[in-house]
Amino acid sequence: MRSFLRRKAWRRVLAIALGLLVAVLLVEVGLRVYALTIHPSVGQLVHEVDRNVDFLIVCAGDSHTEGKGAPRGFDYPSQLAALLDHIDPARRYAVVNLGLAGCNSSEAANRALEFMRRSPRAPDLVIFEAGKNNDHNFKDARIFPELAASRDYREWARYLLSNSRAFRLSQITYRRLEELSHNPNPTLRLDADHFFAVDGAAEQALLVRWMIADLAVLRDATLKRGGKLVLLNYFLEAPWVDQAYRDFVRRSPTALVDIHRFGLGALARMADWSGLIKYPDYHPNARGYARIAQLIYRQLAEQRLLPEKKNAATQ
Repeated sequence: MRSFLRRKAWRRVLAIALGLLVAVLLVEVGLRVYALTIHPSVGQLVHEVDRNVDFLIVCAGDSHTEGKGAPRGFDYPSQLAALLDHIDPARRYAVVNLGLAGCNSSEAANRALEFMRRSPRAPDLVIFEAGKNNDHNFKDARIFPELAASRDYREWARYLLSNSRAFRLSQITYRRLEELSHNPNPTLRLDADHFFAVDGAAEQALLVRWMIADLAVLRDATLKRGGKLVLLNYFLEAPWVDQAYRDFVRRSPTALVDIHRFGLGALARMADWSGLIKYPDYHPNARGYARIAQLIYRQLAEQRLLPEKKNAATQ
């Protein structure tokens, strides 16, 4: 009788374990399917492009390219495609959105490079807007020197931590608290900006070098396929991104589209463009992305990076 009960108990345990395993597998499959619907793979996006389009634009970047802050379909690549179709309906345009929220400049560049490797139709323009996440996301970073391949993981981790804002902040915080604990004056006050200042010159220079390495690889690959690289800054200032773009454009055949403050001028206040952003994360809303699409079209046309509009006489 006891052996029978023991076997029955083990069967129950086994059934529960198998049930949990099946549940985990179902959740995993569901999450992967959901991820594909939210973030289509590069291969999916390549497959969806008609190789016979007249002009192909690939947009690589982070959440500002993906369209966070606006309903699906109101990201700037989608609105740029609609604008091009409206202005020049005689020509077939395709605008591909490779945006991936949270990615750094290396990840964004790698997605564009993968698209170019897999696509039978080379892009005419690659619009790149990334780098704001480089201060905390080091995945696939090209910041490693060439010798990094020979390093072990402990050295990689040490290298990353030494240039990590969060790690540096923890070090600074510990040092300041230690200073306070040993200071005989209990009324000592520290300036908040100084206490939390982690944007030092060395860190800024490191981030700029990292971005320039990504931009150089992407520029070379784009030019090799007969296309052109276009840099798109953020509507809010991002110091190392802006610096990297300025340095790169000065010595490279690369175009720059400026959307700072949504193009409302250097003296524009936040109140002037508050209707174009979504609070509290400060991403553009649908109107903001529409404004960005308009600025991109205007500046691309001014720089003659788009084909001339077809008219009735040339159709």
